[in-house]
Amino acid sequence: GRRDDDNTTEPQRAHTTTTTTTLCHTVSPSRMRSLLTFSAVWRCVLACVVAWVAYSAVTVDSGDQPLTQSQHNSNPINMAAAAAAPAPGRTAAVLGATGAVGGEVVKALIARGWASVVVLNRREVDAFSGNSKIKQHVVPMEDGRPGGPLETACTDVLKSEGADAVFVTMGVGAPSKSDADTLVRVDVSLPTACARGAKAAGVRHVSLLTAVGADADAVPATSDKLFGLIPRTHAGGGLYNQCKGRVEDNIRALAFPSFSTFRPATLLGTPHTPTSVAVIGKAIDFMLPAKYKNSPISTLATAMVLDTEEKLSADPPAPNAAFDVFEGKPLHNLYARTKPEAKPN
Repeated sequence: GRRDDDNTTEPQRAHTTTTTTTLCHTVSPSRMRSLLTFSAVWRCVLACVVAWVAYSAVTVDSGDQPLTQSQHNSNPINMAAAAAAPAPGRTAAVLGATGAVGGEVVKALIARGWASVVVLNRREVDAFSGNSKIKQHVVPMEDGRPGGPLETACTDVLKSEGADAVFVTMGVGAPSKSDADTLVRVDVSLPTACARGAKAAGVRHVSLLTAVGADADAVPATSDKLFGLIPRTHAGGGLYNQCKGRVEDNIRALAFPSFSTFRPATLLGTPHTPTSVAVIGKAIDFMLPAKYKNSPISTLATAMVLDTEEKLSADPPAPNAAFDVFEGKPLHNLYARTKPEAKPN
């Protein structure tokens, strides 16, 4: 019988039945199955690509490992920008300046007119020579114990140079190729030691590079996965995220007047991001949640410097121990405020 809500007339139902019958005769059952299978396959392929890129955004080795000398020489400091920008009298120090992001931070500081940039390295780097605004200091990088040589050296250097802010971009560039002890030492102990030295030297602001998903409570894997194909130290894993969260907590506990931590996902422009991830990531970046969107390293560095300038210029000053986390939307909103051309602070 006819349902009460069926308002279709008899001629309309007859036309619909005829059309459906015609389509069924036009497209054979085997052809219909092929079309449906083809459509399902492409949907699966698209879903796999999206899932793979999203996973890569979290797990790609996104630390700031030192670049080789040839990589430094291929992208030197912009001397012209440094000469043209006015100097506001501020001094910044960078731990990790030989890495991809750290090198961009140095460039941004010079281009935006900082009076002096102190580079804390384990050795002198030719790329930083020849610029009177960049001062290199060789500091011991093996021991991150409280009161150890790195902490003492950072206190002495930063106090003598009158540093206003410290940028910490140091980290293992390829954690999946590292062992757990090295990851903890480079990503937690050494940056913390430098921060302790900065606190003793009277530094006002710290800007820290970690990674998306940083969480001191993350649970590390007890062993490698998939027959060793996924090491327990890989970026985005429990141990990696725990290290990033621990160093954030350690520096926050020092109660600087202000402290900002930056948690990008996939970094574009570093030698550690596979070309395939970068290409596909750019193509579908609009589909990804803000938390997992790409971060060009030059934009990230400029954003870190811009935030630092605002923290130091705050009137009234930021409340003691102010702590800002830039991850997801807050991070990309800050990116939107950066300008392509250098602006003095």
